[in-house]
Amino acid sequence: MCIPFILPKSAGKGSNDAVFVGAPRYRDHSHCLAEQLPYNVIPRPSVIYWSVRQNRKEESIMKVLFIGGSGLISSASSELAVARGMELFVMNRGLSARYPLPAGAVHWQADVRQAPDAAARLLQGHFFDAVVDWVAYTAADIEQDIGLFRNRTRQFVFISSASAYQKPPGHYLISEDTPLANPFWDYSRNKIACEERLLAAYRQEGFPITIVRPSLTYGPTQIPLCMGSWQHPWTALDRMRRGQKIIVPGDGTSLWVMTWNGDFAKGFVGLLGREQAIGHAFHITSDEVLTWDQLTVQACMPWAWSLTSSTSRRTWIAASLAARTWQPAGRQGAAWCSTTARSSASCLTL
Repeated sequence: MCIPFILPKSAGKGSNDAVFVGAPRYRDHSHCLAEQLPYNVIPRPSVIYWSVRQNRKEESIMKVLFIGGSGLISSASSELAVARGMELFVMNRGLSARYPLPAGAVHWQADVRQAPDAAARLLQGHFFDAVVDWVAYTAADIEQDIGLFRNRTRQFVFISSASAYQKPPGHYLISEDTPLANPFWDYSRNKIACEERLLAAYRQEGFPITIVRPSLTYGPTQIPLCMGSWQHPWTALDRMRRGQKIIVPGDGTSLWVMTWNGDFAKGFVGLLGREQAIGHAFHITSDEVLTWDQLTVQACMPWAWSLTSSTSRRTWIAASLAARTWQPAGRQGAAWCSTTARSSASCLTL
């Protein structure tokens, strides 16, 4: 099957919107039926499906279930799904004050892990075009999902992690074809086990899976730094303001991508209801590659980004980097440490 290289609706030259990193299997789609998909335009309030087998359009409201749906990454996807006219159901343990559900979403309060029978009762009589599990972390969780959603959905989307990719990496460019192997983190190994169980279900019984691997994603409540407190992210900036050290990976020159949660949502929501995505894995990241030193500089400068309440999007002022000068530690300013594999450190201040 040919898989088109799917871009978010507004992506294009000069855009900061997220894209799927990795080349499509086929550069020339002229021979591919999937190329006929109107994948850049999603009408409201209906969603267009394209039947690859019958080569005809079928228009209806897409019915989607999120398990979780009120976290940093998933909340932006919930908002966009509703904005695009999808009928969204969200099942979780309770509403979040930090990430409230968008108006129009249906909330089901149930703990799918601790009370699967209650979740099953809520699901009775429902069939979904797509089910997304944002909170599956072990193979046992996936086994439960397969039992709950077998014959209840056209697409089951598992949220994996880019941390599952090969560590140490064999190449600095990582694609969906990079091997999955991380001997350093149980979380990543469990995500790999989840993927393997889902792929087995797809091959053995046709369970309609799609795997998505987010990388480091941030949003209105999260500062884009990898070494800090997830619950109290401002503490890293407070240390910088007081001239204290923070940790930067490696020597500060290794490359990484940060993804705004709203950009992730554009790529993610575009996968829902896609028959061509069944059986495939995707990672969704920004296409802006920076070093950890550059990311740290931008994070510590309040004028390096702007947030607007209307769009909740960030605009990087990349030119700020050209005007910065590295100085020895000890002078007044923001300081951080770049650590090497030998645990030595050099402290810098801005």
